[in-house]
Amino acid sequence: MIYATIILFIAGILGAFLHYLPSSTLVFIGIYLYALKEGFQKITKDFILFLAIITAFGVIIDNFFLFFKRLKKARIIFKIFVSLILIIMFLIKLI
Repeated sequence: MIYATIILFIAGILGAFLHYLPSSTLVFIGIYLYALKEGFQKITKDFILFLAIITAFGVIIDNFFLFFKRLKKARIIFKIFVSLILIIMFLIKLI
């Protein structure tokens, strides 16, 4: 299951450049699958809820940037930022 998480993390980062992949959503799904496999021992349901809120915020802002197409560079930077924040919070929680 850890391999699926890693693949989803990589796909999430690639989603910042390939616009048909949802970046932060893929990272969140990877974290959720890992937590589900571990029985929510290392990553609690409250932490998953917190990450879901961050992901929802990221998706809303991403679609806002999509509305203004000339902000393409800002959109890519934001998607990378949200994905990396989710990954870092996941790794900190594991330690």
